[in-house]
Amino acid sequence: MLDGCLGLWTLDRFDAVSDRLLAKAEAGEAPMRTYRQFMMFAAEVTPDVQGRVVIPQKLREFAALGSEVVVTGRGDRAEIWDK
Repeated sequence: MLDGCLGLWTLDRFDAVSDRLLAKAEAGEAPMRTYRQFMMFAAEVTPDVQGRVVIPQKLREFAALGSEVVVTGRGDRAEIWDK
């Protein structure tokens, strides 16, 4: 979840990002609410045989996604934006 979009990571990369956020929160370098919100909106999705994924309703609402989206690459993740 980033700036009005959704972030999509591999499971290994997600674990690394969440571990880093937790470490910063526990060290007082970031608010614990940032980590909690990140984890609250986390959802594991699995592509179907055609490579499509269903985005959970709470995430569609959070990112204000309509019927058409744009998927872009950003380094270690993909981002899903409303068109």
